[in-house]
Amino acid sequence: MKRSSAVICVASVFVLAAGALVGVSLVRKQDIEFKTTTAIGQVEQADKVIVRIDELLTSEADAHTPARIVTLEEDIAPAKTHLAQASAAMEYVKKHGSKKQADKARAIRASIDMRNNLLSMSPRLLEADRTAATSLIAAGSSWEFLNDGVTKANQALQIFSTTDKRDINVSRNLNKEAEKSFMNAKRRLQEAETAMPQADFSTYSRYLDTRIAMSQAASDADAYWMKNNLKEANKAIENHNKLSKKAVSIADNELKPLSEIIVKAYEEQTGTFSEQYFAARKKVALMDNQIR
Repeated sequence: MKRSSAVICVASVFVLAAGALVGVSLVRKQDIEFKTTTAIGQVEQADKVIVRIDELLTSEADAHTPARIVTLEEDIAPAKTHLAQASAAMEYVKKHGSKKQADKARAIRASIDMRNNLLSMSPRLLEADRTAATSLIAAGSSWEFLNDGVTKANQALQIFSTTDKRDINVSRNLNKEAEKSFMNAKRRLQEAETAMPQADFSTYSRYLDTRIAMSQAASDADAYWMKNNLKEANKAIENHNKLSKKAVSIADNELKPLSEIIVKAYEEQTGTFSEQYFAARKKVALMDNQIR
């Protein structure tokens, strides 16, 4: 009886142990599934930021671009936290899962590492986009002031052809307004240059200086004409005409669109690095397709 009881007791231990192993296996399986699902969710959260970065880097800049970039830059650190948590979960699966699960975990971790690389690279490109956008906005404003100044200067020139002192006074006021617009254009151009100093705005700066001098010469001619000082008025007119020829020469032979100047500087600044970023982006997409 004693021997028989011992056998039954040992058998019971094996049954209990087997049941415990089954329980542990089931719990671990559920844990692996949970961690895998959680990791995928964390990656999806990070991807929302990466997609927004892609959209910003491939879209045209507007007045809202600098603020959008600031927000994106703030979202990069939380996105990296999501990826770190996902990576830790995949490390667990790699150690405790089946060979198939471990292989998949390695592939997911590799894609996570590549995403981390994208997020590490993106601030440099985002900062370049922010400065370019800020420069473009200021340059666009400068161009508007320039056009306004040219319009008023042309109106003043038409009025100056009369000898009516009342009209000459209107001409003088228009020239003063034109000069103010050109000065504002110069100020905004300097802001564009401050935002993106590697862009060469020197030709525009010379052109605006010439337009400012033209307006001053025209105002001088108006003032002398009002005083009936024809000698000095003619000198001022001669100076204005000389400056006008210079302005036309710069405009016809040297001026390029401001946006072209800024885009060229941006591409020179980011060219190779930008190519590396988008090559890595394509690699992430390929890795994801292989995982699926």
